[in-house]
Amino acid sequence: MAHIFAGGSDDLQNASEFFWQVRRQDLTSDQVERVLAFWAKCLEWANGQPEVPTKLLSSLGRLAPYVHALDDRAKNLLLGIVPYVHADYSTHQMIEEFDRLVDTNPQATVELLQRMFEVGTPNYDMDDKLKSLLKKLNDLGYRADVLHIVEKLRKTLPGMLDFYKQLVAQSPKE
Repeated sequence: MAHIFAGGSDDLQNASEFFWQVRRQDLTSDQVERVLAFWAKCLEWANGQPEVPTKLLSSLGRLAPYVHALDDRAKNLLLGIVPYVHADYSTHQMIEEFDRLVDTNPQATVELLQRMFEVGTPNYDMDDKLKSLLKKLNDLGYRADVLHIVEKLRKTLPGMLDFYKQLVAQSPKE
C-alpha cells in the first residue's frame, strides 16, 4: 500500500475509482474492511498535505456504499469527505447514501448534513431526494436541526423556501 501513497493524490484517486467500480460485486467482509482501511489511510494522508487534496477527498465519497451503518467509524470517515463532495458533483449521490443510512443513526446523519453544507450548498435537488431525507429526519424528531439546515439551503436551492414554510407551519411532534 505504501507505493500507492508514494504516488500521491492521482494514484489515490485511481485506487478510489477502482474500489468504486467494484462496489456492487460480492465482496467478502475482509475486502470491505480493506476498502474502509484505505479510506481512513487516505484521510490521514490528506491531513498531512500542505494543500487540501479536494479532488481526492471528493472521490472518496464514492466509497460510501461500503458503509453499512453509521457507527462512529463510518461517521468519522464521512465527516472527513462530506465538505468536498460538491467538488465533483457528488452531492446527489451522498444524499442517496445518507437516505440509505439514516435509520442506522439519524443524529449522525444530521451532523453529516450540517458538515456537508458548511462549505457549500447544492443548487439542485434531483427528484427531491434531499427534501425527502429532511422530511424523514423531521419526522424522526430532529425538527430544530432540519429547520437549521433548510434555513441555510432556502436561498440557494429552488423549492426550499416553500419547504421551509411548510415545516414552520407544522406543529412540532410531541
